Amino acid sequence: EDGSYTRTISREEDMKIIAKDRERYAEEKGIEKGRKEGRNLGIKEGKNIGIKEGKNLGIKEEKEIIAKSLLKKGMTIKEIAEITELSEKEIEKIKSII
Repeated sequence: EDGSYTRTISREEDMKIIAKDRERYAEEKGIEKGRKEGRNLGIKEGKNIGIKEGKNLGIKEEKEIIAKSLLKKGMTIKEIAEITELSEKEIEKIKSII
């Protein structure tokens, strides 16, 4: 004999090994799927946040354009603040630029 050792396993042990391998495979696939879904959800949420921030910025810019126009027509800062919902400080800043 060459000194090697061969072990024979029972059918029951073989089935346990196969079951553990399948369980490990399923767990790895589950983790992989969860990560992928998490990334996709993160991307989607990021896009939604970006869209919302972009809309808000666009609305603010439009209000600033209106405020400039009203300032040029001689309307008071207080009246413009009521109409545009910009703060008086924001309107004063706009006034200092034009």
